Order: sequence, then C-alpha cells, then structure tokens
Amino acid sequence: MSRRNALLEGNADQIATRIAAEHAKVLSDAHGELQRGIENLQYASDTPELLKGEHCRNVGPPSTPGASSSRWACARVSRR
Repeated sequence: MSRRNALLEGNADQIATRIAAEHAKVLSDAHGELQRGIENLQYASDTPELLKGEHCRNVGPPSTPGASSSRWACARVSRR
C-alpha cells in the first residue's frame, strides 16, 4: 500500500467528517465516497504498470542474423 493510501485511510474519520459537513452528506455516505476515491487513486496509480506489458521470447523472427530469439512486447491481461 502506498503512503498516500495509508494517510488517507489513517485520517478517514477526519476527512469523512469534513466531506459530510461541506457537502451536507450523512457520515456513512461520506465514508463511502472517501473509500471510492481511495480505490480510484489506487487504480489510477496501477494503470501505468498494467500498460507497461511484458516481453515474450520466440514470438517473432530473429531481429539480427544469428540471433536465437527476439523480444517483442506483449500485452499483459490482468483481471481484478
């Protein structure tokens, strides 16, 4: 877990109280909104890692004469 998420979750009661006061929400709704925000931040920070992909051997022809394998980028499929 990132430091950002730890800080948000550690101060969840204070943040939810402020959300409830500023937006005239019930405290349980404010906690739910905060949790959804934390999940969105986690997803957004993981996106570059998901898009990076991996390298697969022996996918295409050798890139140089005499090379045993070439590295081509492969998309990694991740299901959560």
